Amino acid sequence: MDIVVGIDSIKTVPEIKPLVDAGAEEFFCGYIPEYWSKEYEWEIAPNRRSYKEYNYASLEDLSLVADSVHKLHKKIMLTVNEHEYPPERMGLSIRMVKETLPLRFDSVIVSNIALALELREAGVDTPFHVSIGGLANNYEAVRFWNKHVLNIRRFILPRDITVSEIKSLAEKGRDDGVTFEVFGIGNICAFSDGYCLTWHSSRTPSFCTWFLNGERKLISITDEIGKSVSLKTTVDFRGPSFDSERDKFLDSQVRTCGLCAVPLFKEWGISAIKVPTRGENNRAVLIPLVKQAMELKLPEDCKKIIGSENFCSGARCYYNYPSERNV
Repeated sequence: MDIVVGIDSIKTVPEIKPLVDAGAEEFFCGYIPEYWSKEYEWEIAPNRRSYKEYNYASLEDLSLVADSVHKLHKKIMLTVNEHEYPPERMGLSIRMVKETLPLRFDSVIVSNIALALELREAGVDTPFHVSIGGLANNYEAVRFWNKHVLNIRRFILPRDITVSEIKSLAEKGRDDGVTFEVFGIGNICAFSDGYCLTWHSSRTPSFCTWFLNGERKLISITDEIGKSVSLKTTVDFRGPSFDSERDKFLDSQVRTCGLCAVPLFKEWGISAIKVPTRGENNRAVLIPLVKQAMELKLPEDCKKIIGSENFCSGARCYYNYPSERNV
């Protein structure tokens, strides 16, 4: 499996090479050109990361990082994976992708099927990776994308899919030559990204974290006479409290992971595992953990890497479904 890593500000070979030495084989990045920023400032991005520091803001910088990655004989992808592109943003997105064609990106990551079709109509023949926003979380969706969009190289599966579902997809895709990418470590998400149109940023708390990361009252919309009532029940989504230095480190740097499933993914022929670190500085920490997990024989061996029974209690695992334990 290739380790796929999100990057944002690094450009040169000396900056990228340590990540390659740690195990990274592929990189993905965002691009927000000046003509997009003048129109929408930072509130709306052509990908799922706002803010300039999460993206490359000039064609010169984008060219430099693409050239550096290729000099190291690795792959780089461009993200254009927002959920929706109204007509005015559709035109700017097509312009943006077309002006990057001379940089020889290995693929373009897309979520919106209308944008994918428009890019093909505009003459963009770069292979596509269908992002988690494209909702290819079952094989009928995979068939639908492949039927209508030419040259799809890979489907990226969301965090909320189960391990057995991933196995089923991998088995079905093997005969059709379909490849998949899964999340490996970092960046919590409680929902399926393709259904979520709320704020999505690492710089400030995402909308969902406002009620997921703490105790909140469960609210009944109406009682039997039509008035809203507040129940006394509270729910805490934070998981166990962390006291040791190791647990605090894992909480701050790793946060969530699916390392225990990596040996299974490798066995089933999953082609890539994602480290989604755009807008963050913990790439050097996370990549080696994923690399170690790829050498494991059994899922439970991942605890030797994490080194914390407390952290592995379940609340921080992408794939912690009770029905999945014997997969």
